[in-house]
Formats: sequence, C-alpha cells, structure tokens
Amino acid sequence: MLTGALQDLLQTPADLSQLQFRLSEFLAVDPQMDRTITFEWEDFKPLLKRKIQQLAVYRYVEALKDRQEVADPDYKPSQGSQDS
Repeated sequence: MLTGALQDLLQTPADLSQLQFRLSEFLAVDPQMDRTITFEWEDFKPLLKRKIQQLAVYRYVEALKDRQEVADPDYKPSQGSQDS
C-alpha cells in the first residue's frame, strides 16, 4: 500500500517474502537510472533490526553526554568510556 512516496511496512502483505521499492525512493537518480529494488525480507529484517538497535545505542550515549555537559560544563569522559 503506497501513501504518497511512503510504503506502509506495518501492514502485512499477502506475500512478505519480498519488498520492492523504486531506487528513486532512496537516492536522487536520473529517471533513466531508476529501477525497482527487491529486498528479500528474511535477509533484510535482521540487518534493519541491528541498525535500529545501533542507532538507539548511539542516540542514548549522545543524550547521556549532552546531559553530563549540562550538569558539568568541564566534564571530560574517562579513557574507558570513549569510543575507539
């Protein structure tokens, strides 16, 4: 089901084995280069889950850093808590 340029992923289609999108839905491409992209849902789902979890952790860490800087403007993270 398309709503404007967005596809509702929460609705369960009859065949959930593949999702299809147009390349132009993700990238700015010339009309001649636009094509349909097929995602194998069983391959794509764990990758999407992992990226969402990584984004959540990153945003949580950034929020903690922002909160600490507000509480103590001279705050400097210890060597053990810095990302490598």
